[in-house]
Amino acid sequence: MKKAIIFVLGFLLSASALVPAIRAAAPEQDQSAAVVKAVEDTFGPAVEPLTALKPFYLTGDFNGDRIPDLLVVVQIKLKRSELLKDVTVLNPFYSGRFHSPGYPTDPAADPRRGFAIIHGSKAGWKTPLPRGKYLLAGESPITVTMSFATGAPGEGNSYFRLVKKGSKEYRTTFRQPKARGDLIDLPTNGAGSYLYWNGRTYQWEEYDAD
Repeated sequence: MKKAIIFVLGFLLSASALVPAIRAAAPEQDQSAAVVKAVEDTFGPAVEPLTALKPFYLTGDFNGDRIPDLLVVVQIKLKRSELLKDVTVLNPFYSGRFHSPGYPTDPAADPRRGFAIIHGSKAGWKTPLPRGKYLLAGESPITVTMSFATGAPGEGNSYFRLVKKGSKEYRTTFRQPKARGDLIDLPTNGAGSYLYWNGRTYQWEEYDAD
């Protein structure tokens, strides 16, 4: 009888220890679902969030208006004509003779990944009427887009991270006075790079990661 009571108590204690983990997972799942819906509502069926990547999105104040914005790694699936008309397509990667078209003419034959970015309005980035919507695409050495078609998910935290404006790292490592808001740090195949909003458009620069 005592053994049975001890077993039941042990089971209840172990089950109760799982409750905080379950509760912590639920908000993350809700947030991921909200991110997917925001991309669907804002960009239409032409792009699809790559939810297999961990993480597949990043939030921060990219344009410096103190309202949260959203960046999502997406797969470009349909032709540009299927992209909602008010989406601005940008290719900030490389320039001059290295510049290449960002949006593929035929995504089925030339599959590519990109960054879908939503500038939040007062209602946030979950609203169907955000302040701005941008699709960044183009060939680059960024780890998350190296293989546009079949890149493996890899290690979760290696894709990108936020560098808050005003932080010590922001001031000492990047020293980017042209950026209006937070920086998006993007590892590359051998170096580092970052993406930022300069008030008009998104710019991308490489730096020595060492």
